[in-house]
Amino acid sequence: MPKRLIEVFAKQDNYATYRLTDPETSQQPVNKVRLKATALAAIEQHPGITAGKLGEVTGIDGIWKRLPELERDGLIVRGTPAWYYGTGRYQTTWVIRTEQQLELELEVPYANGNTESPSF
Repeated sequence: MPKRLIEVFAKQDNYATYRLTDPETSQQPVNKVRLKATALAAIEQHPGITAGKLGEVTGIDGIWKRLPELERDGLIVRGTPAWYYGTGRYQTTWVIRTEQQLELELEVPYANGNTESPSF
């Protein structure tokens, strides 16, 4: 197999890849996964990072767009607002969701104070 084809089919960062000949619509999901992984790694290395600082740290414009998706996936949670000098405004900080946070969310008491689900 020619070296060029090997490079095209090679996996990068242990995530799925695409061929350079694939249409843009096929490349977008792969790029999205890579951006989410990059954002998650940066948040893990810099707990309490703002969206603006995330862009500075990773060098990727628009990476902040992946934050709500990571939040919906249950991987990160919002922290307290922090001043970001790049915009001159407060921005939400982001941290990796811990197992303790997940357990607390699952143990929400019902109206009668019981944590067990009601039987119907």
